[in-house]
Amino acid sequence: MTKEQAKKILSESVNNILNQQSQMTTRELEKEVIYQGCYEILKNRKKKTASGGDLMSMFGAFSKSTQDIIPVSKAFSEAAMELFPKNFDHSHAIIATEGIKNNIFEDNMWDVLREYFLDKHGQDIEDNLVVEGGGPTFILNSRRQVENENTQTNENVEVKIVFVGTHKIIVTVGINIKNITGTLTNEDDMYNLEYVTDNDEFIFIIRYNKSFQPRSFVVINKKNDIQVEYFDN
Repeated sequence: MTKEQAKKILSESVNNILNQQSQMTTRELEKEVIYQGCYEILKNRKKKTASGGDLMSMFGAFSKSTQDIIPVSKAFSEAAMELFPKNFDHSHAIIATEGIKNNIFEDNMWDVLREYFLDKHGQDIEDNLVVEGGGPTFILNSRRQVENENTQTNENVEVKIVFVGTHKIIVTVGINIKNITGTLTNEDDMYNLEYVTDNDEFIFIIRYNKSFQPRSFVVINKKNDIQVEYFDN
C-alpha cells in the first residue's frame, strides 16, 4: 500500500460520504481513515490465508500479514494529511495510526467494518472480498457417489467452496451448480456443517476430518430427492 493508493481510496470514500451528508466532522474523518486502514489490512490478511492449505501455511500467511500494519497506517495517515490539511494534522495522524494498530487485533473487527461500510458506503465488504478472490477457499477434485441410485463414479468433478464470514458459503460444483449461496443452519456438529440455499432447493453438507479440512461435500437436491457426495481424491 503506497501513499498514492491510500489517497485515491480516501478521496473516493470521503466524497462518497459527502454526497450523502452536507459535511464531515474531524472525528468522522479520523474514523474513516482508521476503518479504511483496518479494512485494507484485514482484506489482505483474508486473501493471504484463503488458499485452503495446511494450518501451518495459513498461520504463516497470517503472521506475515501483520507486517502490513505499520506501512498501511503510515500510508493512510500521510494521505489524509495531504488531502485534508485543514482538518487533519500530525496530532490526528497519530490518533489514526494508533487507532489502526489497536483496532486491527479486535476479534470482531471484520464485523464492525462490515456494518460501517454498509452504513456509510452501501458496500458489503464480504461480497467485495469474494469478487476480489478472497475468503477462505477449498477446492476438492472429487469422485462422486449418488446414494439414491446406489452408484459411484470416478469422474473428476471440481467442487469449490468459498467461505463468506462465518455463516455463508458460495458453492460451485462442476458445470451444474454455479456460485450458489448457502446459509449455515447448524453449529452443533462442527465436523458436519449443513447449509441451505435461499430458494430452499439445495442442502449442502461439509464433512470435515480431524484436522478440520473438508473430506467430502454433500449436495442434496430437495426437488428430486437425489443426494450426491463428493470425495476428495
